[in-house]
Amino acid sequence: SFDGLSENSKKNYLVFYKRLLKILGTDSVIEHSNKYILDKLKELEISPHSINSFLTVIIRIKRNAGVNIDDILSYRQGILFSKIENYKKEKNEQLNNILPSYDKIEQYTKQLLNDNNLIDYIINYLLINYGVRNADLNLTITNDKSVILKKNIEKKNYLYYTKRYIIYQRNDYKTVSTYGKLSYKIINLSFINAVSILLGSKNNCELLLNCDVDNKITQVSQVGNKVQKATYDELGETKYFKILIRHHKENGDIEKIRFLSQSRGTDLTTIFNYYDIKST
Repeated sequence: SFDGLSENSKKNYLVFYKRLLKILGTDSVIEHSNKYILDKLKELEISPHSINSFLTVIIRIKRNAGVNIDDILSYRQGILFSKIENYKKEKNEQLNNILPSYDKIEQYTKQLLNDNNLIDYIINYLLINYGVRNADLNLTITNDKSVILKKNIEKKNYLYYTKRYIIYQRNDYKTVSTYGKLSYKIINLSFINAVSILLGSKNNCELLLNCDVDNKITQVSQVGNKVQKATYDELGETKYFKILIRHHKENGDIEKIRFLSQSRGTDLTTIFNYYDIKST
């Protein structure tokens, strides 16, 4: 039923499948009518997004078994879609009221530099200027020019350091299969200096490991925790990106939003559907 999806997507849907079986008190989705399942889901006090995930599981399984699902699709495209839109609007209004301003996280980033907290400064600088995800910051700082050459096919992210500029190159990020290798030249002197100090006399070092070559990040959750703790009030990269989009939208800077779309590797439709917390 789930052929064609990534392994992570399959794991996520498996979690919902197991929860669904417990809700239905059964070991089979097929044996229950569409109406019975929908009624059970409507009783749950969970977000409409979670209901939608349950429906995705049900639709795939029943469709694969040749069962008619028109009533489920009708509910999903009608009532549930409206609930999702209202839920999103409500949550966005809440976020808009509590999230700090762009100026606040920019000031925080500058203060990190003043406090000589170089690793957190670099993390925040890249988040603010390129709108990247957690995994994009799992990178190697290096002075080895070969990493930015075409012949290098390693699926890794780099800050290639020179005294005059830095190349931020990403070969390992969520949408690399769509957008390919992304590379940006950074000439900000404060940023170059921070990277230079971290690298020191070494040829390579890992940013999220405090440039300790004896350690290794092995889990995605470790990357996310490290990045979140580095951000203002531990907001994390997703909320940072929402702050960026709100700020540039308020300033009418669509070109900057287009740049962030390209640098993050996310299309504009997705950005305005999922990261735009300003309704107007």
